[in-house]
Amino acid sequence: MTLPRESDRYLDRAVSPSAFESTRVLLNRIGGTAYRCTLPEWNTKFVTAGSRTLLGFDPRHLTDESGPRWDELIHPGDRESVACAMMEAARLDRPYDIEYRMIRLDGTRRWVRDRGGCVRHTAWSTVVEGLLTDITERKEREDATTRRLSFYETLLEESHTGVFLLKNQCIEYANPQFLEHLGLSDDTVPKGMPFIRFVSEDDRDGVDQLLQSLDFEGEPVRRFEFRSVGAKADRIILAQLNLLQFDAGEGDGIMGSTLDVTDRRRAESRYHQAQKMESLGNLATGVAHDFNNVLAVINSASYLVSADPTNGASVLEGVRDIREAAARGASLSRQLMAFGRAPDLVAQRVEPGRVIEEVLPLLRRLLHKTAEVRYSGQDGASCVWIAPPHLEQIVMNLVLNANDATSNGGPIDVGVRRTDARPRCPTKGEGPFVEISVRDRGTGIEPQFMKRLFEPYFTTKGDRGTGLGLANVWRIATEAGGCVGVVSEVGTGSTFTVYLPVAEAVSDS
Repeated sequence: MTLPRESDRYLDRAVSPSAFESTRVLLNRIGGTAYRCTLPEWNTKFVTAGSRTLLGFDPRHLTDESGPRWDELIHPGDRESVACAMMEAARLDRPYDIEYRMIRLDGTRRWVRDRGGCVRHTAWSTVVEGLLTDITERKEREDATTRRLSFYETLLEESHTGVFLLKNQCIEYANPQFLEHLGLSDDTVPKGMPFIRFVSEDDRDGVDQLLQSLDFEGEPVRRFEFRSVGAKADRIILAQLNLLQFDAGEGDGIMGSTLDVTDRRRAESRYHQAQKMESLGNLATGVAHDFNNVLAVINSASYLVSADPTNGASVLEGVRDIREAAARGASLSRQLMAFGRAPDLVAQRVEPGRVIEEVLPLLRRLLHKTAEVRYSGQDGASCVWIAPPHLEQIVMNLVLNANDATSNGGPIDVGVRRTDARPRCPTKGEGPFVEISVRDRGTGIEPQFMKRLFEPYFTTKGDRGTGLGLANVWRIATEAGGCVGVVSEVGTGSTFTVYLPVAEAVSDS
């Protein structure tokens, strides 16, 4: 729509020449770029000398009919929003204050703040008067800050380290990895929840005391470990806390980072256990050698005494007791030797079911008369890589252990099957595995003893036990790339399960 000439004449005589010139001088002195244009044609009626610095245009060129329209100086992406803001200000008869981009004569962009007002003179024309201020540097600083914040946010979101922020000991922020450490999802972001709620009850008192003791005058950085609760209960989390000071009035805060060190701590525990086993093994080997020397003297002397025809029946009976005791001592010595050093045996492809079927008849002679061994093997169960005597030793130790647990007799179930499931106990491979299980209906194992079952010389049988049977089972299974799992309930019985990798998995690895 073209603005009628009558409206042009109205704008020209709206201000007297002397007043108009005084206004122009004043506007040039206060800085910025003042302008007047009409909507919807965007005809430029007036602009101050600031347009040379801001836009690169001479004021006379902008007000000339051959010059660009005012909307052509506005960035295309902002034109519609600017027009809507001005028309809305005119409709409501109120000033506007907007920020947008403008295009200079050389094609570069400048950010401006436009403060002004609109006056509707006719039904089809609106006069816009505004003052432009160059805010490009401020916008560039804001954009740089936004980019930095976005970069740091990406670092936090993609970090493999958990990061959290505490305020008044409650979680103010937590990145995804921190939630992963605690087994939480993005839908359950714990903002505002006390940090102590994610610590296991056994560790809460210590962590709470540490949080209470933090102050800027003391050590500003603290490290500690705690076990988590929830979906990932009993995971071991290493946390580091750093004190922060917020803006005035916001109080102090704590920035923390977390790492899940469960696997590392378990590996360290296995390493220390292996070192302890090696040291005890060396000790056991030395003791066994010395013990064998003593037994050799006892056996030789007993044979000489039994060979003397002048000795009576009572003497010979005593000699038999001596020789039986020496035989038990020799058996103990062999166990010590087996524990102390691995015999020079070669691992081979073995079908566990056949070995067990061969050794069980021999074992039945050593069990209680009322004990019943029931064997169930899976048809076509996979083979494993192990020395046959080692597999026999595993079965013998577990069955005899079950027999001791069922002092009044009862069934002992021995089973073999293949499984693709990953066992809970740590193994070297991913599977599949062959399970060899021995279950009894005995007295069960007290919970406080469960963690010590495979320690050398630890026994719950008193004088009847040596504490080497289960230690040997653990050693043989781990050397074969497997592990040993235990499930027990007091008064119900126990199940020991040995997991050995199948021969195909061993050969592939």
